[in-house]
Amino acid sequence: MKRFLFVVAAVSTLLACGGTVETSSCGPGGCTSSRSGTFTSQPIGGSCANDGECSGSLRCDTSAPNGYCFQPGCSSSASCPSGGVCVESSSGNFCGKLCSSSSDCRPGLFCQRFTNSSRGWCTYN
Repeated sequence: MKRFLFVVAAVSTLLACGGTVETSSCGPGGCTSSRSGTFTSQPIGGSCANDGECSGSLRCDTSAPNGYCFQPGCSSSASCPSGGVCVESSSGNFCGKLCSSSSDCRPGLFCQRFTNSSRGWCTYN
């Protein structure tokens, strides 16, 4: 009987935490978990809800529609991941998704071209 109750408690905990998880810990303040299964790390320009959903050292800009995986602190496009371009910004350089037109960007984003260039980076308003 104790084993059955443990299994029911474990399944209830997983459902309360919201989906398939590798590890989970639930307490009075809520649940923390790491996902597995159909989850894949997002590439540069991919959608995300937090840094953990982005590939490698990419970070998640949660102010973008559905999030935006980017790499902070580039010095040139050569230091960006594949498919990325270094964007100079007053708040610091970062790698964004390289594009030639808005069709290269995911829905909700558009291609902001660099001055006098046919290339740009996927961004949002």
